[in-house]
Amino acid sequence: MASYSTNANVQNLVYGTTNTDLDAATTAARDAATSVINAYLNRISDITTPSDMVTRCATLLAAGFMSSGPNDKETNSYYKEGKLILESLKGDQDTDAEWATSYFMSAD
Repeated sequence: MASYSTNANVQNLVYGTTNTDLDAATTAARDAATSVINAYLNRISDITTPSDMVTRCATLLAAGFMSSGPNDKETNSYYKEGKLILESLKGDQDTDAEWATSYFMSAD
């Protein structure tokens, strides 16, 4: 799994600086954000070259995960903004929304 965004992006947004002591937690938050994005876009594999909007969405969602508790993420501004971008991603670019659902026609 390749997490979208970078630890530096998330840490700079949340804390205003980078801190390698937080890399494990930041990577976990990015992994979760990547999973949320992939699930929402109905992807079965990671986006090879995520667009700027996917990267921004991942950064905001991960920042929301890092800066809120499990019961208050819905009120976290980073998380809310990330969700708004997420909702706009479907169909944005072919590379971002390569739908996993396939429909096969029978030859009968």
